[in-house]
Amino acid sequence: MPVEPKGLYVLDSGGQYLTGTTDITRTLMLGKAATAEQRDRYTRVLKGHIALARATFPAGVRGIRLDTFARMHLWEAGLDYNHGTGHGVGAYLNVHEGPQSISPTRDIFGAPAEPGNILSNEPGYYEAGAYGIRIENLILVREEAKHSKNGTSWLGFRHHHPLSDRDTPDRAEAAHPAGADLAQPVPLDGVQDPSPRLARGEELVAQGDRRGLIESRECS
Repeated sequence: MPVEPKGLYVLDSGGQYLTGTTDITRTLMLGKAATAEQRDRYTRVLKGHIALARATFPAGVRGIRLDTFARMHLWEAGLDYNHGTGHGVGAYLNVHEGPQSISPTRDIFGAPAEPGNILSNEPGYYEAGAYGIRIENLILVREEAKHSKNGTSWLGFRHHHPLSDRDTPDRAEAAHPAGADLAQPVPLDGVQDPSPRLARGEELVAQGDRRGLIESRECS
């Protein structure tokens, strides 16, 4: 289907490299402006995404309990999405790889998250026949030393793909959960400055490190 300069565009992309696998989704505003409803829904999805990314939890907790962090701001408005929030990511095998996941249904008997696991964080919202919204980053499970004491172990996440306010629909305060207020929804410009990443890539190539570089080749 041709891409037209209107509405929202959900871009789910990624690749497999010698240094690992990526899986990222961004929602872009291709039209002139988002509606008030779209800004509200995007803000709720973003706040859920941030809530999960900042969650701390005791070791042994399964993804079915973590899933609620990503949905709670949608639930406040009687809204939801009909897919899991996160899946395990493999380095050289499948981009969707268990046994860990973050899901309201599939994780009852799944494995709990462990330090070193990489999972996706991808809440969304979809209005049938109108538009869709999804924000996805990869998160690394790590131990939270400040909470781990008296023989208990607590875990949290570290972002693999930073989410800046320039990735969001309004450059408002939603990238900072303490100040994200639904009364001032974030915008949908979807603009991201790639220059720091490009500069780092050029630096690595200059040093002879081409492990993360994909070279185009003609297919015979």
